[in-house]
Amino acid sequence: MTDATPQAMIQLENVSHRYDGKQGRVDALADVSLAFAPGEVAIVNGPSGSGKTTLLLAVGAMRRPTSGTVSINGTNLYAQSAASRASFRASEIGFVFQTLNLIPYLSAVENVLLAAPPAAQKQHVTRERAEGLLADLGLADRLHHKPGQLSQGERQRAAIARAVAWASPETIATFRPRSCKAATVSAAVGLTGSATPIRVARRPSAATNSGVRPASASRAARSRARASSWSV
Repeated sequence: MTDATPQAMIQLENVSHRYDGKQGRVDALADVSLAFAPGEVAIVNGPSGSGKTTLLLAVGAMRRPTSGTVSINGTNLYAQSAASRASFRASEIGFVFQTLNLIPYLSAVENVLLAAPPAAQKQHVTRERAEGLLADLGLADRLHHKPGQLSQGERQRAAIARAVAWASPETIATFRPRSCKAATVSAAVGLTGSATPIRVARRPSAATNSGVRPASASRAARSRARASSWSV
């Protein structure tokens, strides 16, 4: 079990997740205990099928683990009702998916506006907010470009703007954006104050290229560590 610290924003304690199917049981996560501090950029690296995405989905309040607890700022995610967990996820967690999921026929600013909640729409501040965030991420001259007219890095930044535009997420989960650089991840932290970005990387080299050294300790040691990178 990870030693609790006052600085821990995200806490996983003895988290396991099992998939049962016709071909037998798959243990995607086995007794994982980790803690992440506010503002820490953490990378989970490992081969395909090692449980990286399952871990992020558990942290992101999207997949209930088979056992164990996942907490963000002291809130036990899976002790809540589904409705309460959805509300928490909307306000406290931002997602940047592997394929980014930008709507191809909408412009960058329209993609960000699409995620605006009704309350924000009624206040008529949505466009100013969306344009300001995109400008902060270096896309001031790309507001009306569609995803197909943007570079991969520009699309990633548009997806980050959408993830943080209408709330102040404490956690940013990114699913293997192939060329996401450290500066892009750091920009997300800057936009949200003390958010904790967690990325997954298929190879250790991907973690190294992002500016975070991959973990090399044993599995038992890693499960107790509050490190910047965790191998599975």
